[in-house]
Amino acid sequence: MRARRVMTGRRMAAMLGVAASAAVLAAGCGATDDGSGGARIVVTTPTLGALVGEMAGDDARVEVLMPNGADPHEYRPSARQVAALSDADLVVENGLGLEAGLVDAIDRAREDGVEVLTATDHVVLLRHSSDAEEAAGSPAEDDHAHGEAEDDHAHEHPADDPHIWMDPIAMRDVVLALAPHLEELTGADVGARSAGLAERLEALDREVAVQLAGIPGGARTLVTGHESMGYFAQRYDLELIGSLVPSLSSQAQVSAANLAELRNRIEAEGVDAIFAETGTPESVARAIADETGARVVEIGTHTLPDDGSYFTFIRDIATEVDEALDPACPGGCVVSGALAPFAQNEFMLRALLAGSLVAVACAIVGTFVVLRGMAFIGDALAHGVLPGIAGALLLGLPGTLGAALGAGAMIAGVDLVRRRSRLSGDTAIGLLFVGMLALGVVLVSRSDSFSGDLTQILFGEVLGIAPEDIWVQAGAVAVVGAAAAVCARPFLLLAFDPDRCRSAGFRAGLYEWLLLLLLALVVVVSFRTVGTLLVFGMLVAPPATAALVARRVGAMMAIAAVLGVASVYVGLLLSFHHDLAAGAATVLVEVALLFQQPQAELEQ
Repeated sequence: MRARRVMTGRRMAAMLGVAASAAVLAAGCGATDDGSGGARIVVTTPTLGALVGEMAGDDARVEVLMPNGADPHEYRPSARQVAALSDADLVVENGLGLEAGLVDAIDRAREDGVEVLTATDHVVLLRHSSDAEEAAGSPAEDDHAHGEAEDDHAHEHPADDPHIWMDPIAMRDVVLALAPHLEELTGADVGARSAGLAERLEALDREVAVQLAGIPGGARTLVTGHESMGYFAQRYDLELIGSLVPSLSSQAQVSAANLAELRNRIEAEGVDAIFAETGTPESVARAIADETGARVVEIGTHTLPDDGSYFTFIRDIATEVDEALDPACPGGCVVSGALAPFAQNEFMLRALLAGSLVAVACAIVGTFVVLRGMAFIGDALAHGVLPGIAGALLLGLPGTLGAALGAGAMIAGVDLVRRRSRLSGDTAIGLLFVGMLALGVVLVSRSDSFSGDLTQILFGEVLGIAPEDIWVQAGAVAVVGAAAAVCARPFLLLAFDPDRCRSAGFRAGLYEWLLLLLLALVVVVSFRTVGTLLVFGMLVAPPATAALVARRVGAMMAIAAVLGVASVYVGLLLSFHHDLAAGAATVLVEVALLFQQPQAELEQ
């Protein structure tokens, strides 16, 4: 008996030891705080997290609690996530009871002194009505904040619609409300970042409005799984006529009476699609679709796309709605998507005009650069203006003036090393190019906004072009075009045979200097558009492609100009619809066009 008690005690001790080891292991594996600096922001939902992450940038660590695609109405946090809420410097929640499973944990974090920003406190709310009729919006009021009424609605879904992320303008208001909290928390100036993000959200709203405007009036009706698309319907003049679950929460129960009434409304109004989102009872959706002839369309109202972008999320929702409600959409959608960004956004139109002017100037000068074999010198010159631009920024002078001075210094340096250096021309110019680039980076590093200034210089900001920049670029195109017309013959002779240029009575050295000056002019007026790194692509890629299909210089220039302008247009569309860097997208299109030529042409 005693032996049995001893054995039992040993087993108990062994089990406790295993449990303790497992606890230590779990604690070690579960720890996610690496001790790195920076404020810690915890966001409840992925859609909010996408925008908060863009706002915070590298100034804070952002953790999103809910997995992508999870139903926020039924989500329950882990013990680690509850601890993360209490350890946060700032919690950003949706509010209005959407995160029912997180309410207690967020309340405890608030009691512990954690700042909590409730997104729905900062937008115009949509009032839910029991008969699913569209209702007028009402401003968020104090009773929606956590105050005296906490206990009354903490675990119930309130009458105000919490699905604010379906409206880009509502999310713009959240972004603007978040900015001062981030500045106070991180000490960083996020004003420009928040203003830029707000402008992009407004542009997204205009884009979607144009896309959905073509849906016929009789087809502008929505039937959803639960009432999650009210803000989207109100924003874009759609009518939400009913839901399979007539509630703001997917956790409500399906009603036989509601389904019967909904089936009758679907048949009476000729509804073509039932939009099923996360939490929709699939079997019920299929049953109603079979009875009415409507299609079930899966729509991700709670799921970010693979790129994690809120902008792509809204565009995907709009495309699903457009294609489901407007059978004639596919062709019309393409036309709308190709024209609307420029028709609805002045900054896009300015970018297209500025980029086209740069493309034409680059086509003219780039043709002679390609024929003369000056691509490496052009690349060196494009990068060599960096010290001049950086110095101008430090002194508070115009960047264009600094670029002109830098280009002049680089031309003089190229001429000097080509005439006096005992090294090969390519080696000497390469070293000069690297030295000027390094000097430019050193000068930029003295700026308080090092990364932002360097990025703008290297990659440009075509979407931020001002009207006065366009006039400068137009003047440069006129100068370049006039010089190319007057000097066409000596430039052509110089490109193929400098000795023949001299024998024809032209001063080859003078015209080579003139060609370098035109090249410098193009680089100087282009850096605001595509930056010093990418302007080389615009100078070389379209003329190189044109050289494969044309045998006359005039035809080469014309083809290069058309390819350049087309690349700017396509690059801006890619930037607008897929949230890419505009300048880089443009140059990628130009390079892709080059490599689309037949292999035999490339080898030749």
